Amino acid sequence: MRPELAKKILVDHVHHVTSYYEAIAPLFPPEHIHTFRTHVKKLRAFLRFLSSTNKELQLPESCQTAYHIAGYIREAQVEEKWLAQKQILFPGYVAQLQETIEHYKQQWHAHYTPRFLHEWIKDVQQTNIPEISTKDLHHFFGTHLRSIHKIIQHQPDNEQIHTCRKYVKDMLYISSIADKEWRYGYKELSKLPLEELHTLSEKLGDYNDGRMMLEHFMQFSASTSVDAAIQNSICTEIHNSLQTKKKRLLVCISNFLQATHA
Repeated sequence: MRPELAKKILVDHVHHVTSYYEAIAPLFPPEHIHTFRTHVKKLRAFLRFLSSTNKELQLPESCQTAYHIAGYIREAQVEEKWLAQKQILFPGYVAQLQETIEHYKQQWHAHYTPRFLHEWIKDVQQTNIPEISTKDLHHFFGTHLRSIHKIIQHQPDNEQIHTCRKYVKDMLYISSIADKEWRYGYKELSKLPLEELHTLSEKLGDYNDGRMMLEHFMQFSASTSVDAAIQNSICTEIHNSLQTKKKRLLVCISNFLQATHA
């Protein structure tokens, strides 16, 4: 990959991040928040890929802050939607979710400054990026695959599964970028089951959403016996669901890794 192409890809992704960053407030629609965070993940994955040849390029701290604030809002929105779809009346918890959303909306406004992304584009354009070889591409994927394999050798906990998710997303985003922008590099990955990355990423994301919901529901301090009963019922349901999903997920990850050696 030529340095000019790498810079173009970086700038394009920063533009995507910027457009959704600027569109989130004042309504904070869930789809915009989700897309903003997805573009940040894509940008972050590409930066990690480039780190083998350039250690200077880092995601700006202001962007990371915005990403995390948006994440807290998204988690609360997802839980509100889940309760509504299940038709579960849980007034105490819903009130807490609304307080959380309002708090982080205020945090968003307090930290909002699109200028840093426009300035970062200028820095990127002036940065020296060496040419990236297919050897770098193979090293990136090989390192990620070995890391996932090491994690699932023993019964992984939720944080380790979340780490696997990050590795899978990195490979998904880099293969997608290569497919679109660097066909020669993409062909070098032809022996890998790239078509399975999207499905595996979705399953890992669904599991992560569930385990975060469980943590949040368990941390809730019920003030009434009704809320306490609802809380117990919800936690039991999610816990049992996660146990089943985890078993299936580990099988999917194992099958994916086996397919990489086929």
